[in-house]
Amino acid sequence: MDRNRLRAYLTLIRELLRCPNGEELALLQANLELVDTNLIELMDRVATRATQRGNFSTANFLLDLVQQLKEMLVPQQEQFDNEEKAYSVYMQVIEQLLNCPSGAETEILRSHQDIIDTRFILTLRQVAAMFTDIGEKKAAEFLQTIAVPLTQALSNANSNINTNLLASQYIDFLGDVLRLTANSNGDAQVIYQLLEGNLDKLNINFAQALDNWATSTLIAVNQEIALSIVTDIINFSNLVQDFTSGELAYNVEIAIAGYEIALRAYRRDKYPLKWAGVQNYLGKAYLKRILGDKAVNVEVSIECYRVALGIYEREHFPKEWAETLRNMATAYQHRIYGNREDNLKAASEYFRIASKISFDENE
Repeated sequence: MDRNRLRAYLTLIRELLRCPNGEELALLQANLELVDTNLIELMDRVATRATQRGNFSTANFLLDLVQQLKEMLVPQQEQFDNEEKAYSVYMQVIEQLLNCPSGAETEILRSHQDIIDTRFILTLRQVAAMFTDIGEKKAAEFLQTIAVPLTQALSNANSNINTNLLASQYIDFLGDVLRLTANSNGDAQVIYQLLEGNLDKLNINFAQALDNWATSTLIAVNQEIALSIVTDIINFSNLVQDFTSGELAYNVEIAIAGYEIALRAYRRDKYPLKWAGVQNYLGKAYLKRILGDKAVNVEVSIECYRVALGIYEREHFPKEWAETLRNMATAYQHRIYGNREDNLKAASEYFRIASKISFDENE
């Protein structure tokens, strides 16, 4: 165990000992990356030392937590092992893609087509996001260019998309959508009337057209215009994901494409609050997502809220922090991975803490 990991374990144990009674589960859920057998072993050691020093309340508290964590981890171990193996394979393929000669990507993907699924694409996007965070823009864009067509291919596999429409028709429709969104200040009634008359264009192809157009346009205009366009895209995305006509699955995919465009424009280091706001929107969209693996979609949603909470600090942004925590609670209510009872307990705890923040603000 490296020194940084050990320090993280000890910090978490101290926080558990100091946190208000009843908030232990929420704290553990917020630090799931540290909840493993090493943490349990270290907690057991700390409990033993506490007993030797006569601090029986601390020892009993930790031993109770140890027992709860063991019960949580044991039934999930096989699932974790399988996921860890899959993740390892995914990362090996991604490493090959990053290091291969230009043009060899297709052959690599073809030779590993048995593992190309929604979880692989999710991993691809997560690695791209990591590269973005550390300033490796070219690597991030390279992986995104691979993820987008793979997402489209998987989504199209069982769909009935109208492929007879020309690309120019999608671009023309997109122009109408964004102009009307800007001119009407995102008026739902106005936008929905336009969408009702163009249901045949609301599909994965339109989501792809939106992404392609935005990618090329936003780098060609000045910053003020680019941010104005992004605002219109966000407003439209908020509306289209709630649009109840047409194929609901495609409406959500279009919204997701819009939010991902916004995240590329609102870099975390330059526009942290806007970035966090879009993460909240994206989290809601993934929770509603119909295409793809439902369990993975919920995990993406939770991750969106988790990173948003990293910006919305409780002390400085209590309202946004509480709202995001409520969103996190809703996601945990729908969570498929992990123990169902534990997920519901975590959801209840998040709701309780968020409600307390809201109550405190109103006093």
